[in-house]
Amino acid sequence: MKAKLFAGVLSILGAGLFIVSLQIETPFSYDPLGPKPFPMVVSIGLLTLPLWIIFIPQPQVAPVKIQSRVVKLVLILFFYLLSFEFLGFMLSTTISGYFIARIIGSSRMQGLLTGLIISILFYGIFRLWLDARLPLGQIYNVIGA
Repeated sequence: MKAKLFAGVLSILGAGLFIVSLQIETPFSYDPLGPKPFPMVVSIGLLTLPLWIIFIPQPQVAPVKIQSRVVKLVLILFFYLLSFEFLGFMLSTTISGYFIARIIGSSRMQGLLTGLIISILFYGIFRLWLDARLPLGQIYNVIGA
C-alpha cells in the first residue's frame, strides 16, 4: 500500500513538472533544443515509471536487519568527507572503496582491487574527460614527498 501511495505522489509530481516544463520560454535561441527537453524527459519518467510499481506485483521480502551496515557506511562516508582534502582523491577513494567492499562481503584482496580500480577509473574520468582538478592531498607536504 505504501508503494502505491509513493507511486501516486511521484505521478502527481511528474504531472506538475510536465506542466511547468511546457511553460518554459527562452528570450533568444542559443541552443537548437533549448532548456525544455531535460525537464520534459524527467517528468515523463516520473509519469511512467510509477506504473511499474502500481501494476506489476512486487515480491514480498522479509525485513532484514541492516542497521549495523548502515552505520558503518555512514561512518565511511564521513571518513571520506573529512579525509578527501588531506589524503587526496586517490588515497581517500581507495581506502573508502576498500572498506565498502569489505562491508558488502568481499575478501581483502577483492576489496583492495575494488578500491584501486574505482579510484583510478574515476580519477581518469574526472581528470582526462571532464578536465577537473582533484586534490592530490596535503599528506604529501606533511611527509615531505
